[in-house]
Amino acid sequence: MEKFSIIIPTMWKSELIYQMLLKYNASEFVAEIIIISNSQIDADLLKVSTLNLSKVIFYSTGRNNYVNAAWNVGSMLAKYTVVLANDDIIIHNIDLLFLGISLYKEYDLIGATVNNLANFKGIISWDKEKGFPRKSFGCFMVCRNYYKIPEVMKILCGDNWLFDHAKLVGIIGAGYIQTPISVTIKSDPEFLKIGLRDKDIYRGLFNIVS
Repeated sequence: MEKFSIIIPTMWKSELIYQMLLKYNASEFVAEIIIISNSQIDADLLKVSTLNLSKVIFYSTGRNNYVNAAWNVGSMLAKYTVVLANDDIIIHNIDLLFLGISLYKEYDLIGATVNNLANFKGIISWDKEKGFPRKSFGCFMVCRNYYKIPEVMKILCGDNWLFDHAKLVGIIGAGYIQTPISVTIKSDPEFLKIGLRDKDIYRGLFNIVS
């Protein structure tokens, strides 16, 4: 059975993280849950500790290093197949989702449909010539081969970077994941400014005009 390392960067802006920690901890497919706290105050660690979660590994530098750097750190700490998961998602039928993923080991990057009952189950191949599938990456990604994201990009375009470097990309359907999307970035106007800068940096790295 394939085992997964769940990596969750968080600033504790969404209450959904606590529900999902219980789900991850109970899943037979999840071997470890790596929480990368990007908050200056780790009072939420106490709240997490009261949940009696045996699989949680807590990492913090005591300041906000942003999501892309957190993904890089989590990937280095992970001992199993890397899953990058937002802190503002709810996954239904979690073991069915991971079972489906584990049956398709040929994909080195898998994204997921969110807020949508997809008309397919299992995993379909994504033709990279079609460009980046914006609705299927960012919230939940399985990275069997992780490519370190440049440190100059803080918040956005890390998923684009992973997509660009992946050899075989798949998308899993069936509508397992729901999310209000970008709870943290919407909570702080400064994040939006940083995100726009990240997009400019990403375009520069790949000489993207549009």
